[in-house]
Amino acid sequence: MIELGCFPGRLMEFFHRMYGHDVTGLEYIEESCHKCEAMLAAKCVPATVIHGDLFEDEWAADHPLWDVVFSAGLIEHFDDSSPAIERHLRLVAPKGHCVITIPNHSGLNGRLMKIIDRRMWDLHNLMDADRLRDAFERSPSSDRFELLVCRYVEHVGLWNCGLYGRLQSIGRPAFLLGRSMGFVVEAAARWTPNTRLLSPNIVMVARERG
Repeated sequence: MIELGCFPGRLMEFFHRMYGHDVTGLEYIEESCHKCEAMLAAKCVPATVIHGDLFEDEWAADHPLWDVVFSAGLIEHFDDSSPAIERHLRLVAPKGHCVITIPNHSGLNGRLMKIIDRRMWDLHNLMDADRLRDAFERSPSSDRFELLVCRYVEHVGLWNCGLYGRLQSIGRPAFLLGRSMGFVVEAAARWTPNTRLLSPNIVMVARERG
C-alpha cells in the first residue's frame, strides 16, 4: 500500500501489522519524511518514504502500481478535491482499492473547530459525503472504478475539532480535566447513529474493475 501524505506514519504501521502490507509513504515536506522514517524504523516497520509532490509523476514513474492507495485528511485541503482524487486513482493497480478518509467538517466537529481553532478551520475544504462522492465522480479515471462506500463513520468524538490542542496550550491540568470530560461525552455517545451532524469522519472506498 501507499499512503499519500503519510506523516507521522502511524497508519502505515497499522496497514503493515494488520494486513501484512509492504508499505510506502509519500510526503511533501522533507523534514517530515525523515521523522516518519525514523518513527517506522524505531517500530521495526520496513517502509519506504518518498519525498515528492502528489501532482508530479517522477517519484512514481519507476514503481509498480499499488494494491491499496490510501490517504487520511489530505484531499480536503484543496479547493477542488477532484484532481487530488484523480492522482490517487492513477496509482491503483488492477483490482486494487483506493481508500480516502477525511474529517467531517460539515457537522458538529467542524462547527466546534470554527469556534475553537478558526485558523485550522480555514485550511479545510468543508466537504460532506455528497461533495466527496461528486469529486470522485468528476475524476477522469472514475469510470475504471466501482464506488463501494462513501459514508459517515464513527461516533461522536472530540479529537479532531481542535479542543484538546487548545486545552494543552492552556496547561496540563486543563487538558486532563477536558480530556476526562470528553471521554465521558464520547462514551455516552457511543450508540449515536452515523450521520452528517454527529460523525467525525467520512470514508470513501473504490475498487478498480480490473
